[in-house]
Amino acid sequence: MLGLVVTTERTMYRQEFGKPLYKSVEPVLDGFLEIVRPAFLPEPFRILVNEEGRLKQLPLNDVGSAWYGGIIVGNLIVMKQEFTEDGPDIVGLTEAECLKAIGLVSFMTKGAVRLVEKKGATE
Repeated sequence: MLGLVVTTERTMYRQEFGKPLYKSVEPVLDGFLEIVRPAFLPEPFRILVNEEGRLKQLPLNDVGSAWYGGIIVGNLIVMKQEFTEDGPDIVGLTEAECLKAIGLVSFMTKGAVRLVEKKGATE
């Protein structure tokens, strides 16, 4: 499942996640998964964040905070919610949706958050 990771270090990158989702995202989020419906991000996007991020005093995520309209800390993952055979669920992005999410991040930060190939990569 394709997701867009937006870090607190002002980078973003594409990453594939496996099932079960909650286990595959833990290393990126540095903890347990919480699904957030951001007020200022269009449907069907959702952001996945660290459930205990504020307790762990993770750094502020400017992009997530702007989308949520409140405080979001730590790395986040953009995915989407849709109805599956089992009801509403978080699923991966299509390539077009990932490009749209990248565009939204780039536009709102005026290019300050840069796209990298993978975590830790530099341009």
